[in-house]
Amino acid sequence: MENQKCPEIRFKGFNQTWIEKKLKSVSFKVIEKNLNSLYTETFTNSAQFGVVSQRDFFDKDISNSSSIKGYYVVKENDFIYNPRISNFAPVGPIKRNKLGRIGVVSPLYFVFRVHGLDYQFLETYFESSKWHHFMFLNGDTGARSDRLAIKNSILIEMPIYCPDEKTQKDIGKFFQHLDQSIALHEKKLNQTQNLKKAMLEKMFPTAESNKQPEIRLKGFSGEWEEFQLENLGEFKNGMNMDKDSMGFGNPFVNIQHIFESTEVTKHNLELVNATNKQKKDYNLLKGDVLFVRSSVKLEGVGDTAVLVDDIEGATYSGFLIRFRSNINLSLDYKKVMFSIPLVRKQILANATTSANTNINQESLKKILILLPKYEEQTQIGLFFKQLDETLVLQQQHLQTLKNLKQAFLEKMFV
Repeated sequence: MENQKCPEIRFKGFNQTWIEKKLKSVSFKVIEKNLNSLYTETFTNSAQFGVVSQRDFFDKDISNSSSIKGYYVVKENDFIYNPRISNFAPVGPIKRNKLGRIGVVSPLYFVFRVHGLDYQFLETYFESSKWHHFMFLNGDTGARSDRLAIKNSILIEMPIYCPDEKTQKDIGKFFQHLDQSIALHEKKLNQTQNLKKAMLEKMFPTAESNKQPEIRLKGFSGEWEEFQLENLGEFKNGMNMDKDSMGFGNPFVNIQHIFESTEVTKHNLELVNATNKQKKDYNLLKGDVLFVRSSVKLEGVGDTAVLVDDIEGATYSGFLIRFRSNINLSLDYKKVMFSIPLVRKQILANATTSANTNINQESLKKILILLPKYEEQTQIGLFFKQLDETLVLQQQHLQTLKNLKQAFLEKMFV
């Protein structure tokens, strides 16, 4: 007798039990090889991006004309199992060829062609974790910790619980619409990110010789004033603390806080047992800018965040450099002014590399800054603040949809 189960969440009006089927009963292994080199495009199965052209994924062809003769032919809607495991696919991904064309894949992949099941339903099922237990139980990472070894004869015994045909199609369409909504929100987010990038280039002068931006907010004109950063304020390196001093005491700003946001607030800071002298020497005031002094990655060096709260007794890490301005600069403008191309180019040009990439006070002091009047600073800062708030909302909406999909994946399948 066939095993029968029901999912936790169902569409209204559907109450039939789901029936267990084996993968081998709804598919067959593709054994057709590209013997005459009829097909030249090699596919790869990415856990994150699905079935894609190898050339697009790696920016070049990994396979060659002689090797692809032994590759399996993959037709539209064929499924591919890639035994390579990752954070995105702990047992390796199974993805469907939706490229609309025929290609080939390495014999390291298991290719199967489905019959008697809705493609979209099965594709979505393999996005869930419902089949992972079977793979963990029957697979073995062995000597290759990046791959799951499972025999083809065992893989085809994988149990899949299936509803009736109409329910399969309805579930497939439901997740298809959800994916389309996620893709739309991702597109909107990318557009806003690209807008911010473009505005960082066009709303600020791009070179020493050009002292006016290409795009200007209404009501402002005239050249921006040129300064070296050392004439706008003073610098001080942070303090190095041992592990025994961490976890209690006063608020402490670490390098991670700078990487996470352009703002440092009083929330979610670490704690350090600083002496009164240290709290005086390495104090922080609202409006202080903290530069990343040392970073594992080149692009991280010189990143900045601005203190937007008064935080009593706060100090900061030795991986950071504090910049305290001695002229009136708009708080919101400070969040932006050090991330524009003109400034970033100078920081990266003066960074030094050893085990980490580093920048020091002397290099920062020489950075050329072009400043508008305070009123224009305020309006530019407000523009980017609103843009950042839009980005945060869009990221939150996108993450909500992704979380919703993940929850449905676990509750709408058996």
